[in-house]
Amino acid sequence: MKKLSFGLLIAVFIMALLISPSMANSSTVLNLEDLTDTGGDYHTMTEHNPYHDVTFQEVVNQAYIGNLDHYNNADYANPHSGDTYLFNAWGLDNLYIEFSSPLIFEGAWVGHPHYRFLHEYNRAKEFWFEGYLGATKVGESAKITLGTTMQWCQADFGGSVDTVVFRRNPHSNDLDPISSFYTIDDITFGQLSAPILIDDLTSDIMDLDLPKGTKNNLIAKISVADKIIEDENVNNDIAAISALESFINQVEAQRGKKISIEDADELVAKAQAIINLLQSEE
Repeated sequence: MKKLSFGLLIAVFIMALLISPSMANSSTVLNLEDLTDTGGDYHTMTEHNPYHDVTFQEVVNQAYIGNLDHYNNADYANPHSGDTYLFNAWGLDNLYIEFSSPLIFEGAWVGHPHYRFLHEYNRAKEFWFEGYLGATKVGESAKITLGTTMQWCQADFGGSVDTVVFRRNPHSNDLDPISSFYTIDDITFGQLSAPILIDDLTSDIMDLDLPKGTKNNLIAKISVADKIIEDENVNNDIAAISALESFINQVEAQRGKKISIEDADELVAKAQAIINLLQSEE
């Protein structure tokens, strides 16, 4: 993975990955109900992922897709919706999903497998999300204590992300702290547009403690890109990308000087995210 040094191993019970818009706020929900039935055999999530804008990154070993019909349903926590959910194969931590363009990650429903599925102490105790834009950490969710009933884990990263890492803490009496299992369902996120990302970047610049001239110059370059994007002519996206690249160059010139290294990382990551989005729309 180009953005982060860790990898994802995710496992899926039953059929599916279905993208359906939420009626509430034009969100997208991965409700996991349309994967190919593998007859109980185990295969990688990567092999069976039909949603090309979301990458379930696979490393080390294979992830599993199984058919719950081959097992006793009472042995597993109930999914939040339908019959399908993900679980972290081998109980691994630092698993991630990666999106092709930045978005607002809202959260997901999480829990842990039923006691009869594995030893009580091998169920993860806590779960939370971490959100990244490029290599920059945007934020993390509050930690929630897991149970056999699925519950909503709200992300609240405070900005757009293109990678979401699934984190967990083992049970305090975990027999094997490396293997602590959880389940996840109905992964929810909202798509972003370039104007929204431009507004977000502009707000970030305004909030920074910068010399007036430096701040005005950065805003001016972003404003050029914003005006080009607002004309809705995709043929002009190249000019908008050029303006954003000029913005990045200016930030890099002031990195560690008038702009802190941390702030420069965030500004460059957000500008690059807009460029990536515009390029994906060409």
